[in-house]
Amino acid sequence: MQKQPPLIKSLLTIAIPCYNGATNFAELFSSIELLGLNKQEYEVLIIDNHSIDDTEMVIAGFKRRWPNLKYHRNKSNIGRIENWNLALELCEGEFVILMNVNDRFLPFDIRRPLQILKANKQVTMVLTDYKQKGLVYPNWLEKGCFKFNDYIKATFLDARILEFYSLGILHQHIFRTDLIRQAGVSFDPKMPRTTDRVFVGEVACFGGEIIYYLNESMVEWRLNTNRYHYAAHINKHSFNLEELWLNEYEANFRLSQLAEIDQKDFLKSQLMLAMSYTHKHWLYNFRNKLHTRKETREGLEFLTAKIYLEYVKAICKMNDFRFNYNLISIESFFAVVREFLIFHKILKKNRSLKGVISEQDL
Repeated sequence: MQKQPPLIKSLLTIAIPCYNGATNFAELFSSIELLGLNKQEYEVLIIDNHSIDDTEMVIAGFKRRWPNLKYHRNKSNIGRIENWNLALELCEGEFVILMNVNDRFLPFDIRRPLQILKANKQVTMVLTDYKQKGLVYPNWLEKGCFKFNDYIKATFLDARILEFYSLGILHQHIFRTDLIRQAGVSFDPKMPRTTDRVFVGEVACFGGEIIYYLNESMVEWRLNTNRYHYAAHINKHSFNLEELWLNEYEANFRLSQLAEIDQKDFLKSQLMLAMSYTHKHWLYNFRNKLHTRKETREGLEFLTAKIYLEYVKAICKMNDFRFNYNLISIESFFAVVREFLIFHKILKKNRSLKGVISEQDL
């Protein structure tokens, strides 16, 4: 007999899958109050992946003050991605935010996106901005509806944009719980670094592709040594080429399929991605040499980007796809130069969604 999902009992679930996150909860719970909801309107769902720190004791203390707090402790560690999937099974809110225990909510009127979702059934999810050390992403000028298909094509293939992480981080989205369950979409443990981007794309496509973008920051992303991304990106002792680049390839490939990008254009996009990293290193090395008269050592991202470039070239050769690499190089270099000029405030940042955003502003 198939297991039935829990009944919808509240407006919103803030689901927080965690492992050894005890030191984060005081700040995180304080940030939840910045969203402006009454406690009876939402639930906070903690899914503890058999932590060995003080998480259980810390949550017991919060439960005395938070009647809407629910705590589930796994009997064993089921893995980071399967714990996310369990969060989707257990949530009882009409809408759901999957929050990382390391991160924080910002002052944000969450009633606005929830009202948009309630009033417009064709909208699959709301995408908000997030902040990271002063960076705001995606930080488009206009708010409103856009189609997933058009957005991915623009961010993968247009050198003026060229953002393969265009769906951002998981917890800047607000999802419809029933839509996720109807679609049967889940996180893929085979892509531990990039599965969330594919999840967002699959939910959007199942629901009809329409996403509403609200150009306000809802969350702040924080990097610390306790989170997965530290090991995947920064900690050289546990560096894993497959997680860094082959997960990237797999996620980008699946998103390109969802957006109906043909294989040749997809491979071109990946060549542009790898070349953009090599151009970025050259440009920043040139800048540093002007200031210090010293060469910058090649970092891991640059070295592995060159490996990835050769990997994509090999796939092109195997499939008998031939590209004008000079053209690809020019396109990817143009994107990096724009980013460089914007960073140094030489060029004004003007990120417009015109061309992929609809005229309708709900």
